[in-house]
Amino acid sequence: MEGDTKAGKKAMYEQLMEEVVRDENVASALRAVMRNKGAPGIDHMTTAELEGHLRQHWASIKSKLLVEMV
Repeated sequence: MEGDTKAGKKAMYEQLMEEVVRDENVASALRAVMRNKGAPGIDHMTTAELEGHLRQHWASIKSKLLVEMV
């Protein structure tokens, strides 16, 4: 029974993470941050820099997030 619970939780987590990293959701989140003039993060990256960074690296970031969740 415990194995079923762990498997179920893993499946739910995977499904949630796939939804989080959907291109449309990330684009929507980025638009919201830019609209709110979000402050730079701990890495001091501005929203303008973040947009360019995501355009260049999003495929790799997304892949790593999905692979490392396993």
